[in-house]
Amino acid sequence: RLSTALNERGVKHISMYNDFSVEKEVLYYPTDTHWNDTGTKLGAAKLIKYLRENN
Repeated sequence: RLSTALNERGVKHISMYNDFSVEKEVLYYPTDTHWNDTGTKLGAAKLIKYLRENN
């Protein structure tokens, strides 16, 4: 929903939803919604890929 709202307003953003939803590894700490080391690596890789392709 957030991504849809941002798109409707023309706000550039990176959606991690598809990458995170298919990942088999646990990406979050069990006690909250912060990324663990695996989630951080996946998120960073997605961000780096985006920056390389768009700058």
